Amino acid sequence: MSAVATNGVPKSGGAYSIIKSSLGIQFGGVTGLLLFTANIFGCSMYILGAVEVLRTSYAGIEDINERLLGTIILLILTIIVLIGISYIARFAVLFLAGVFLALLSIWFGVIYTAVGNDNKSNIGVTGFSAGNLRNNFGPRYCDGWNFASLLGLFFPSCTDPLAGSNLSGDLRDPQAAIPIGTISAVLLSMVIFTIQVVLVAGASGRRGHCGSDDGLRGDTGGAFVIAIGWPLPFLVELGILVSTLGAGLQSLAGAPRLLSALAVDRIFPILDIFAPPKTTHVNRDEAEPRRAVILCAFLTCCCVMMNDLDMVAPFITLFFLTCYAIINGAAAFMAYEKAPNFRPTFRFFEWRVSIIGALLCIFIMFTIAPLYATAVLALSAALYKYVETQPAAANITATYDTELAQLVPHCTDEGKSKKKFWSRTQKQPSLPGEADWRASVRFRQARKAMLSLTEGDLQFKYWRPFVLYLCKLDDINATYQPQGGMLNLIQQLTKGGHGIALVSGVLLNQNTISKELAQFANECRFRLAHTLRQRKIEGFADVIISSSIIEGNRLLIQSKGMGVFRPNAVALGWPSTCGNSNTRDDPSGFCQLIEDASTFGKTVLVCKGTTEFPDDTQAFDRDSRIDIWWIYDLFPANGLLLLIPFLLQKNKTWKKSKLRLVVVSENAEEDDELNETVRGMLKAGGVIADLLLLHVAISDAPRFAHRRSGRVTETKQPNTVRFADQVTSIDESPPDDKNSADEDNINDEIISVTSLPSPMLRQDSRVQSNLDWDEYAQPSKLVNLVSDNSTTAELVVMPLPHRVPGQTARNWMTSVDTLIADLRRVIFVKETGEENIQFFN
Repeated sequence: MSAVATNGVPKSGGAYSIIKSSLGIQFGGVTGLLLFTANIFGCSMYILGAVEVLRTSYAGIEDINERLLGTIILLILTIIVLIGISYIARFAVLFLAGVFLALLSIWFGVIYTAVGNDNKSNIGVTGFSAGNLRNNFGPRYCDGWNFASLLGLFFPSCTDPLAGSNLSGDLRDPQAAIPIGTISAVLLSMVIFTIQVVLVAGASGRRGHCGSDDGLRGDTGGAFVIAIGWPLPFLVELGILVSTLGAGLQSLAGAPRLLSALAVDRIFPILDIFAPPKTTHVNRDEAEPRRAVILCAFLTCCCVMMNDLDMVAPFITLFFLTCYAIINGAAAFMAYEKAPNFRPTFRFFEWRVSIIGALLCIFIMFTIAPLYATAVLALSAALYKYVETQPAAANITATYDTELAQLVPHCTDEGKSKKKFWSRTQKQPSLPGEADWRASVRFRQARKAMLSLTEGDLQFKYWRPFVLYLCKLDDINATYQPQGGMLNLIQQLTKGGHGIALVSGVLLNQNTISKELAQFANECRFRLAHTLRQRKIEGFADVIISSSIIEGNRLLIQSKGMGVFRPNAVALGWPSTCGNSNTRDDPSGFCQLIEDASTFGKTVLVCKGTTEFPDDTQAFDRDSRIDIWWIYDLFPANGLLLLIPFLLQKNKTWKKSKLRLVVVSENAEEDDELNETVRGMLKAGGVIADLLLLHVAISDAPRFAHRRSGRVTETKQPNTVRFADQVTSIDESPPDDKNSADEDNINDEIISVTSLPSPMLRQDSRVQSNLDWDEYAQPSKLVNLVSDNSTTAELVVMPLPHRVPGQTARNWMTSVDTLIADLRRVIFVKETGEENIQFFN
């Protein structure tokens, strides 16, 4: 407790505030509510103890009803608490003096009977001797009692050391007072209890048998310690009375402050009414939680009506032991994790001792009452989950109340001179986020995993969707602009493949970046992250500032990730309109973005459609279909076109949808061989899909002609220049719109395609590049083929059409729009040729 209390400056709320500051609001809320309940039960137990003393020690009072007498005592204590904390401290001194006098009277009585002639053998007092110690050393329980039941009854007398921390908000220097007070109280209580047990056991005879009148209780009808008191037994009676009243007063003063602190943090909305009034100046009397005091008094009165001390005590024991276990476990965990925010100034702290203390608390709980202990732990777990789900808990960090105060300079005019002074103001986090006790564990695990990752871990059969979604932000307030339900698609794809999504946007700014702009970008990031949480997307959000969309997106593609843990795919939404230069819908910028992503080794996913991608509330029936198009290429992107629908089918939205593979080849001469090859590939890959074979001539699908070849040979006239490069290099460096005037120089170029040995690729073909680009926007045989076969499909996955050299960006986008004009949803895939996916076993 001393270590946790010195980790920052404890605020009002006692152990709740201390645990919340060190370990987070979840455990803080559980501890606070359990301590509040324990204090309520404890106050009622102490009041019932005072009632028993009054009824057995003072004549005439035994005729008063016990419940009525307890209510009167509770009313007196409530009035003292309502007056203020200063009066509680004054009464505490009087109660301490009474207890001290009672102890001295008992000790002097033992000495007096040992050396004097006042023999009280009739009540069991025979004088101090070693024989009595030996006879009384072993146990002898009556029927129905054992060590565990007596421990549960006795343990509440050891709970007062925590009373000081419950008043942490009223202490002048809680960091210094709580460790000294707690340790002093524990040591002093242990010494006093030990002396008391030894003296009483050595001065009294052994009880004959249960229920007899000899031994510890005699014909006086009073307690043995009262009878042994000297010179005035009355002092012992008074000491026992003020001890119970003082403990009850401390419990009744601490419980409202715990309740008030819980109400301030709004983790239990039903308690909001008990939050203390806000004061503009420091006045402890005005800040007294009087409504909380009234509630605590009412609950205590209900417990007093039970009128059974033995029934109340075990519950107090279990609640306090649970709190002690949490406090010990919290300190040990933070020290073991070497958390930077755990910096206790208490030097005599060892986390192994705290572990032993926590285990000992749990052991004692199950020793006293296994069934009730299980119930209390289950209640604690339920409270933890409840606090974790509260919206207010997400805005309280683990160090929210222990932030260092800032010194703010002020100037005052006093006479003719100006004096400068400094005032303390509490530093508040600008954008508090959710944090709990697992933060340090998560960081350590993430650090270890990131450092151990290698290039090979993200390749081969371990490929998972790590998608960077370059989203569109509003130009005015930088809010997320929906693009055909793409967030739904990202959520379903990453969840099905246990991947990660990075949703990032660009905030345009042509001027110097100011602090206000950076703060605005940070707020936009939080809004975007909130959108991701609402859509249940497992990933992260980010917003960067850039002078242009192209440069901002290029920066995101290059910089996102850490080490080898970087996105392997870039997702884009198809522009709704073709805008001007440096706008989000600029055709040249969009095409350049696709090329940049490919250049940096990212698979590009471009999504478009006339219908939005559905969210998890929708589910397609068994008649729905997902079409995968393979055009002039057997197994494009190393199986990624098959893997994407497979991952989507893990979501309930697409679970019942059927897969259909549409393979487009040049001719039907070798359909049998092609059918056998493709079905064997599907079987080896574990994919259940229907197969449809279609045929289109290369001249009717020029945008996919490059997929038919592994190498391209370009011939220029009149000077013949030949070069060979990989297929993917055809997509590199397409001309911008500003170079469209040079298209006439390209009209004489001829692209000859040399085929590879494949059932789909057998014959050579020549594709003329002197094409009329306007014809690309007109319906072709492939356009009609796609429209006739996939119009009814809920989703179509196909390779991204190639942009032929010399074709303008605007014309290319128009031709793609024409190709898929009748389709509901389309995912275009542009592979890099480096996708390492073990699709076949």
